[in-house]
Amino acid sequence: MLDFRAEAVLELLVASDLALPPTPIYENLRLNGETFSKRTVHRKLGNLVEAGYAEKVLNGKGYYRATEAGRTLLENREQEHAIVQN
Repeated sequence: MLDFRAEAVLELLVASDLALPPTPIYENLRLNGETFSKRTVHRKLGNLVEAGYAEKVLNGKGYYRATEAGRTLLENREQEHAIVQN
């Protein structure tokens, strides 16, 4: 189960549909009102990779992107949330 910080990182990766390094992820999360540190972004990226929801790409150059499993997880959560609201 993802905590809200890991979920925010994953949501940004899914929404951007890009491979991104940690610093732009951190800066965009800050622009969206998140208040956790860059170190936390690094840790959450590691957690997401371990869980199979994100992957490190570009031969280890520190870029991350969401996996299909990560996309599916968020889609399922959105569907569950929609059912609860109805």
